[in-house]
This record gives sequence, C-alpha cells and structure tokens, in this order.
Amino acid sequence: MKTLKQILILLLGLGLFPSCNSVKSINSKLLIGNWKNVKTSSMSSTQDINDPSVISAMAASSAPTIDENVKNSEKESAERLSKVQSIIPDVKSVLEFRQDKTATYTFKDKSVNGTWKIDKPGKVVTFIRNDAPGTMVFEIKKIDARLLQAIERYPQGEVTINYLKK
Repeated sequence: MKTLKQILILLLGLGLFPSCNSVKSINSKLLIGNWKNVKTSSMSSTQDINDPSVISAMAASSAPTIDENVKNSEKESAERLSKVQSIIPDVKSVLEFRQDKTATYTFKDKSVNGTWKIDKPGKVVTFIRNDAPGTMVFEIKKIDARLLQAIERYPQGEVTINYLKK
C-alpha cells in the first residue's frame, strides 16, 4: 500500500511538472495579428560612417515620430520605407502572425510564408521560412495591443522598426 501511494504521488508529480514548464509569454498573445511598418530608424551601423548614401537614407527614414506618422499621408510613409528597403531589402513592410504559429512576412515586392516561435521570456521571435532554409530573428523591445517595436540585425547594422497593429 505504501509503495502504491508513492507511485501515485510520483505519477501525479510527473504530470504536473510539464504543465508548469509550459508557461507562455503574454507577448505571444499580443503578437498575433497584422502589423504594418510605420517607422524605421538606424540604431547603430557596422558599415563605414562616411558612406553618404547610408547616412542620408537612414536619416530620412527616422525623421518623424509615431504620432506624426499617423498625420502623414500613406504615400510619404511608403516612400520612406522604400528608401530604407533600397539599402536593406530585408526590412519588412507588413507582418502577419496567426494563432496556429504560421506567419507571413511581406517585403517591398514579395511575401514569405513560414512558422514562428517566441522564446520563454517573450523577447526573441524566430521566423522559419517554408520555401528556403534559414531563419529570420528579431528582438521585441516593446509590445502592447497597438504598437510593436522590434530590433532587427542586418549586415549593414541594427535597425529599430515600429509596427502598428492594423
């Protein structure tokens, strides 16, 4: 009888352990939805600081704040994003994260489908493409129901991107 109780307690403990281990970040719930790029700005660059084309494109892209972007026309925002995408083509225009862990990244002229996952602290999102090997990773700096601020690292440098939920 004593052995039976010990086995029962052990099985109960083993059953509860995985459920405690699978706590998900609130960020994974906030991330679900459609996000539109509204502001792209350079944080730091590994490229030559004297390169005028990089400096002018990044300066042009970081001029307005989020509140000013709401007031700007759609055309001006699209032009700014296009300038940054000419230097860093992997900057995304639109992100769509779905509850079934699938996602679509839309760039200047193409869309890429894949799956996504988020780390336990809810700070790093990894996108795995369906059509080609490799992953895309970004770090969540700030997220709420309306705004997603992400840091993405490219060979040209780090870029901060602000997305608004559609």
